[in-house]
Amino acid sequence: MSGWKRSKSAVGFCLAILMVVGLTGFEMAVAGTGGVFIDNGTIQLGVWNEGHLNVPGGPPSLQGTTAVGLRYLPTGAESTAPGCLCEGWGVGDALTNRSGYANEDSCPQTVKDLVVESFTSTPSTATSVVKVVVEGADIFRVTHAYFPSPLTPYLYQVDVTIENISGAPTEVLYRRVMDWDIEPTHFNEFVTINAYAAGDLYRTDTNGFNCSDPFTFTSYQPGPVTDAGPDDHGALFDFNFGLLGPGESKTFTTFYGAAGTTADIVAALMAVNAEIYSLGKPNNGGVPNNNQNTFAFAFKGVGAPPAFHTPKTGEVIIFEDGGRRTHFMTTYQDEYGNDHITDVELRMTKGTIGGGTLTPSTTPPDEVILHYNTDDNLITMQETYLGVTKSRGQCLPGQYKMLRGKLLNLNCLKTNVVAAENTLKVQWVVKARKAFKGTKNLYLWVKDEIGATDGYNLSGTWYSGE
Repeated sequence: MSGWKRSKSAVGFCLAILMVVGLTGFEMAVAGTGGVFIDNGTIQLGVWNEGHLNVPGGPPSLQGTTAVGLRYLPTGAESTAPGCLCEGWGVGDALTNRSGYANEDSCPQTVKDLVVESFTSTPSTATSVVKVVVEGADIFRVTHAYFPSPLTPYLYQVDVTIENISGAPTEVLYRRVMDWDIEPTHFNEFVTINAYAAGDLYRTDTNGFNCSDPFTFTSYQPGPVTDAGPDDHGALFDFNFGLLGPGESKTFTTFYGAAGTTADIVAALMAVNAEIYSLGKPNNGGVPNNNQNTFAFAFKGVGAPPAFHTPKTGEVIIFEDGGRRTHFMTTYQDEYGNDHITDVELRMTKGTIGGGTLTPSTTPPDEVILHYNTDDNLITMQETYLGVTKSRGQCLPGQYKMLRGKLLNLNCLKTNVVAAENTLKVQWVVKARKAFKGTKNLYLWVKDEIGATDGYNLSGTWYSGE
């Protein structure tokens, strides 16, 4: 596979253009031949007039690449431009087998049957509008509008609209394909693709060297894959959006982005409700490096369910209520199964919590946090008393041990954990001390293995007396 990416003909042509017009003129986007560099301070993209990526003539990346595809500015790492400029898109009509595409290095032609109608840009946005014209006949108008996601600094949003401008019905095929080359270990990365077919998606593959023409295809490794590699590979997504009558259009959204860790980019994809996605990660001695810049490409509005979910908290059942000895039965759920849950909490506080954090106050309210980690099968207890937060120790469920605090004692021996199907239940057995008398708010919290959480949820109140 690696031999596919060594063709430099298109790269040389691009560099020749740079030598003639100069960098400044190039970045101002000469219609049909130029491109621009845009960024939001975290993510940088090189966008051609035709809407594909990998524009030469930028600053050197972490490993010295001067073409800009998708770049993470905090580290300078590039992800699609090293080696070959193999990234692009294509659209076709399955009823007539006519198509148009753009891809600098992976196709017989860099741009085929596309006519740029307009290209506009600012330092942070770019909008490409092209027509697909085959043998003089107009078929589609395709718009790619790039702008920073309003929900996260780690993603660029791309709104894509495909309009049927022919005089007959069309069956719309769309492809987006990229060769992941994740610095600092480009040509040797790990790739994740979360699905093979879902909604309008009918095929995925790790062969990022495929042409952008949706009527061509060579498989390397079909999706879904999780951390496939290390290898020199990428991601391909093929969609069939069905029939469009004359004048009708289809709009969906794509995302390009990166973050300093895998957890951060996954959280960003969750924030935008991504449905289909690929991740590219550096190689760390033969295993994926989840703590270094991780890159992502994703889709939304393509008829698939959200790729990520958040675990949920359930109810609190209180036994022996009204006394100082109390049993709390707490429930936590994950639709993928209880084995996806990594951490749960019962938080008892004399304050209130909004958006996952305590409301500001001069002195933090008295509170106790009981935490259980499933990986280590470990309970920890933390108290905040008179404005001072301290750990009160740790134990195993069922261990002959008492965790003692100023506000509360936890009986580890009587505390137990039960897991079944998609539910985890923890029965906490505690004894309140006099300093904690009065009414407390009870909040539950849960986190899964990818770090997803829906925050603290008020699940009841508890009164303890003298």
